[in-house]
Amino acid sequence: GRTSSKKKDDAKEKFIKDKDVKIFFGQVASAGEGLDGLQTVCNKLMYVELPYKPTTIRQCNGRVERVGSPFEYVVVYFPILLDTVEERIIDILVDKQTNILTVLDGDMNDESITRQVREVLKEKGLDISL
Repeated sequence: GRTSSKKKDDAKEKFIKDKDVKIFFGQVASAGEGLDGLQTVCNKLMYVELPYKPTTIRQCNGRVERVGSPFEYVVVYFPILLDTVEERIIDILVDKQTNILTVLDGDMNDESITRQVREVLKEKGLDISL
């Protein structure tokens, strides 16, 4: 939140243009929107902080899942340790995504919803099976 727009743009451009720069760190709130160009050089994301809305994850993933990407797929990592607050946050995110799918699809079958959520999360690189 304290980094100026110029510094953010400079960091993004260095990541895109300098082959020696392999990692781009971006906070979910600031790197999740208005950040274009990463899709041309990146197909891997790792969340080291979790937002409280599944739509925020989708928005952040969209920074590399965009038209113009030369990559066939995108890999998203969620390093979650057992018995931590992040494990509970993932449970909350899955529950929220389940509710979103229920509203959008109109399918009230719990088994169907769970299967859909697991498929969506697996596609995004989050395997929730323990």
